[in-house]
Amino acid sequence: MFERYTEKARRVIHWGRYEAGQVGSECIDTEHILLGLLQEDSVLVRRFLPTDRILESVRQQIEAVKTRREKLVGRVDLRLSDESKRALAWAAEETQHMNNEHLGTEHLLWTCCAKKTAWLQPCYVSADCRSDQSATS
Repeated sequence: MFERYTEKARRVIHWGRYEAGQVGSECIDTEHILLGLLQEDSVLVRRFLPTDRILESVRQQIEAVKTRREKLVGRVDLRLSDESKRALAWAAEETQHMNNEHLGTEHLLWTCCAKKTAWLQPCYVSADCRSDQSATS
């Protein structure tokens, strides 16, 4: 599934898995992918979501609405939630639409902004997602 992903985009998924494990989630939800994106490519994210402490702000807002369970210890394989699968499919569609060979973090961020999915909702509260700019410009 991740063959066309750039190394950075793969690390976003890795960070998402890590974030899910930190809160004891049974699967990798879109908010975990968002946290992974904020962790892996903060330069790109800050270009479109300009705020000084966006990672901390988003993390606090997500933790305020999500139930925190016991942290998962060790290497645990977590599945992607249905919403995460849809978001990644949208990013893949955008990659094809732009005639790009690889899916990168810019496509993941575009999905957050353009589709206005729940996984970026905390950012809408703390910053204006400027989807009028192209993530690849």
